[in-house]
Amino acid sequence: MDSSEAVLQRFKSSSDKIAALLRGAPGTEAQTRLEEASMLISRAEQEVAQGSYLLATYDSQTLSASIKQLKEQLYSARVQAAPRKKFAFSKASKNRVETFAEEQPHNEELPAATSALAHDASVSQENATDRGINGARCSTIVKTAEDLVGADYVLSDLRQCTIHLRGRMGALRIQNVQDCLIYAGPVAGATFVNDVQHSCLILISHQLRIHSSSHVTFLLEVQSNPIIEDCRGMRFGAPLPDDPDTAELAKLSSMGDRYDKWMQVQDFGWLKSTASPNWCSLTMQQGKQAVLDCKKCIEEGCQYPNM
Repeated sequence: MDSSEAVLQRFKSSSDKIAALLRGAPGTEAQTRLEEASMLISRAEQEVAQGSYLLATYDSQTLSASIKQLKEQLYSARVQAAPRKKFAFSKASKNRVETFAEEQPHNEELPAATSALAHDASVSQENATDRGINGARCSTIVKTAEDLVGADYVLSDLRQCTIHLRGRMGALRIQNVQDCLIYAGPVAGATFVNDVQHSCLILISHQLRIHSSSHVTFLLEVQSNPIIEDCRGMRFGAPLPDDPDTAELAKLSSMGDRYDKWMQVQDFGWLKSTASPNWCSLTMQQGKQAVLDCKKCIEEGCQYPNM
């Protein structure tokens, strides 16, 4: 049976591991390291909550303050992490895209000439780096194996886009994305999803971790249990075997037989013994309809519906 000493000792051990991860030097492995730190913080927070009845008030408050401090340190480390340096855009190119984004009302239909400008700006922006796509609006972008070259890749600040990443990647980060349809894979390591709203993601990945997102459909081939945290309205299903875009990804995958890990979701933010209300599974037909709904909303400039 647990004791207060056991709870405190486990937290100290976890805290030491987290601190070591946060102290690591920035580099190509920084994002993987920080995601591992985030997972350990969530797990430590969950263990403290479960063992709180064993702790004195002072100890409970001390551990809560320590967890808060670790989260703040994680945030600071993420701000300074390497992926921010990968987007070495020229100042003129960056300003061009940001100016366009500021001038256009969100979710309103754009005139044909302005839409062309948006497409040109987003293509110029994404071509500025071979490691990611940033700031695209109302665009369809395709990347092949020759473009991806098995390296880590980042998708960020995207609105109403259809993205095809058809090739091997070491790791994939998808952040600040809204009203998008994304096909990506295979990813040899982890796919990290953060701040994604009203979108549909078709992925082949070894691991999947999702943070601070809402109303997203995932059609997955994944080899470990998907992890969600601070999410709501998540829907999970298997890849669509008769979808040609999904078939393009499957041709590149060497994962072997399809795994059903997509339905074994772990919600790190749900501590109760009952099933998490933040996600549900989809039938094959529901998955097909989700993709159709997303395509329609991108074409018509509407918002992907809440689930």
